[in-house]
Amino acid sequence: MEGKIGVFFAFLCATGLSLTNVLIRKGSGRGDADNGMLITTIANVVILSSAVAILGFGGYLSSWNTTGFLWFAGSGLLTAFLGRSMLFTSIGRIGSSRAAAIKNTAPMFTVAMAVFFLAERLSLVGIIGIGLACLGLLLLVYEAFHDPRNKREQSDEENETAEAVLEPETLDEDTELASKLSGLSGVSTVIIGTLIAVLAALFFGLGQGIRKVGLEYMPDVFIGAMIASCAALVSYLVMSALLGRASLVFRASFSNFRAYFWLAGLTTSIGQLAFFTAIMFAPVAHVSVIASSETLLTIFLAALFIGQTENISRRIIVAALFVFAGAAVIALS
Repeated sequence: MEGKIGVFFAFLCATGLSLTNVLIRKGSGRGDADNGMLITTIANVVILSSAVAILGFGGYLSSWNTTGFLWFAGSGLLTAFLGRSMLFTSIGRIGSSRAAAIKNTAPMFTVAMAVFFLAERLSLVGIIGIGLACLGLLLLVYEAFHDPRNKREQSDEENETAEAVLEPETLDEDTELASKLSGLSGVSTVIIGTLIAVLAALFFGLGQGIRKVGLEYMPDVFIGAMIASCAALVSYLVMSALLGRASLVFRASFSNFRAYFWLAGLTTSIGQLAFFTAIMFAPVAHVSVIASSETLLTIFLAALFIGQTENISRRIIVAALFVFAGAAVIALS
């Protein structure tokens, strides 16, 4: 019975994270000063702090440990701050399906960290898993460069506006030039978006390894998740202030009600709590495999809710399957 409960929460985790990817894509707009990081992190802090407060009153929390706090704060900087910021930015550039697929190569970096820094041995099965994930990543990159126009949104309204500005006698020549420039811009968008997504995978992978160390000092996933979210929020606010963008970010986030971003904060919190709950009832390897289905769910949900906003090709689906298979093999190795 406990195993079935763990499987249920693992699927809930994957569903929550995939919904987050799609909601961020839906809520993002060109030129946004904030990519949803501020609102979602605030929502995480509020929800997780409330959960910790409730558990604290019930006497279900572990004792405080300063070393564990520092490790959890470090994991928050890597995952909830750097990783999520990179992920949300890449979603705005290359779409939720591609960004989620690349981000789910994070187990590769977690394994690398375990081998080189935690002195763990890598089995042949683990090597095969890394190879599958890398193959999926390379296929995604190839797909991204194969048709750059698939990576950027080009509305008919923009095209009509551009044509209205051009003189009739130079329309054909200027349209051809605009098309070439658009292609170059698309390639640049793909390159940057793909690199950002890879960085997101790196930060998530390293952060997960650091989180394991933190749990050894303070084995409380709820406190750990809350500390990580608080560290991410403080880091993001400090960074925005240092860059002189704090007022701009706050205006972009709160001048209008960003329903998709607030919903993304809710689904992200559900995903985190569901993952931690799942590993209480089922082996973490099994939970990790099921949670990695986030990529496939993101593709399905993007096609269902975003529709024509993203052109999901067969190569993306095949690449996502390779990434999922690699993550599954790594988790089971």
